[in-house]
Amino acid sequence: MKKLYNHISEWERKVIERLVQAGKSNKAIAEVLGRSKSTIGRELERNCWRLGCRGYRSEVAEGIAKKRGITRKNFNLHLKETEWRFNHRNENIYKFLLNNLRHFPL
Repeated sequence: MKKLYNHISEWERKVIERLVQAGKSNKAIAEVLGRSKSTIGRELERNCWRLGCRGYRSEVAEGIAKKRGITRKNFNLHLKETEWRFNHRNENIYKFLLNNLRHFPL
């Protein structure tokens, strides 16, 4: 029977961040979360150490994990959406979209 694996949640990434900052080992972090120490090691390598950063940041790791599934075909669209969201970060996006849909229906 095939084992079921589930992704590390945003909450678990925040716990990992706090424990890494506290200087805990991968084994200690794994025991707290009920995960394998190799899972914690892969998470740290995948979302931090290869990028050359000095510490693990849960928000950065969550963003990297979400973007990991973007295909080349959709990358330009994703990049434009990210740029748009950044440029309109102080606006209520839902109100903006609703207003535009009223004026320019599909």
